[in-house]
Amino acid sequence: MKAVTFEGHGAVAVRDVERPRLQDPEDVLLKVSAAAICGSDVHLISDHMGPLPVGTVLGHEFVGVVEEIGPGVSRFKVGDRVVAACTTACGECWYCLNGFHCQCQGRSAFGHGPLIGHELPGGQAEYVRVPVAHTNLHAVPHAVSDEQAIFVGDILATAYVAVRNAAVSPGDAVAVIGCGPVGLLVIECASLFGAAQVIAIDRVPQRLEQAGALGARAIDLGLADPVEAGRALVDGRGPDAVIDAAGGSATLNLALELVRPRGIVSIVGVPGDPQYTFPAGPMMAKEVTVCFGLGDPRVGPRLMELIAAGRLDPAKIISHRLPLTEAVRAYELFQAREATKVMLVPQASHLRPREDS
Repeated sequence: MKAVTFEGHGAVAVRDVERPRLQDPEDVLLKVSAAAICGSDVHLISDHMGPLPVGTVLGHEFVGVVEEIGPGVSRFKVGDRVVAACTTACGECWYCLNGFHCQCQGRSAFGHGPLIGHELPGGQAEYVRVPVAHTNLHAVPHAVSDEQAIFVGDILATAYVAVRNAAVSPGDAVAVIGCGPVGLLVIECASLFGAAQVIAIDRVPQRLEQAGALGARAIDLGLADPVEAGRALVDGRGPDAVIDAAGGSATLNLALELVRPRGIVSIVGVPGDPQYTFPAGPMMAKEVTVCFGLGDPRVGPRLMELIAAGRLDPAKIISHRLPLTEAVRAYELFQAREATKVMLVPQASHLRPREDS
């Protein structure tokens, strides 16, 4: 089968690799309908997360159709449309039983090689094996398209949890630092939680334009002091919550300076800095609450309901759709920030469109 593989620092290729097979009774084999490129994939191939073995099949955002099931699988059948959580959980350890799937003792991540748990080939491929299907797969309702569903497995859940962790409530002012794919979905989710005002901070004009289309007030880092401009939009006191969707020491410091006293800073951007400093002094002086989030697979069914009801549409941020065979170009577009979100579609796959398309 065709798959996107890591080929050394900053490089990917489309190779012929062995098709995965069922290994355990609770496994499911998916025929991939579409896969997406995530910012974490770029971190991986740039060695920001550690050495990745050459030949690793990439991709942790994918949606597909059940092709085969193991004898222990009862929740799904051949032909079902499903989306996988980006990280797998065992469903049985203390963390899983208490709802903390992202901290599962047996956790692995698709397409991350041995860097997170045991090696689990990714979904930027024609087929992918998903272990412990009853824990790690979500059924896709008929009213939800493949392009919408793919976001539920990772970045939409991450954005939703970021807003939930920030305790956003009706009438709040929320600032979002970083308007990449996660940041744009944070803007959409903040409105869902009732935010009266959403402030978007970035330096890429295309991203700020997209943020504005989602209803946010845009602040260009290259043209204005974000702290001064952000506070001015909220009667001089600063937003009630700031969500860092970029990640790093600089954005953390900006978030702490911008948020109002006794506000909340919610961090979901993966730090790219080798050294991530944590300024406790400013946090204590302003009595700021800081929290981190990795998403939560348990919110998948709720997100499906919101999408089906027309209250969320994550597919709005898709900028490019390319065949899987053009993955090298897709990565180049994404790394150059010429693409917001890229869908990779295996040539044998027929991406299910939206109901109204």
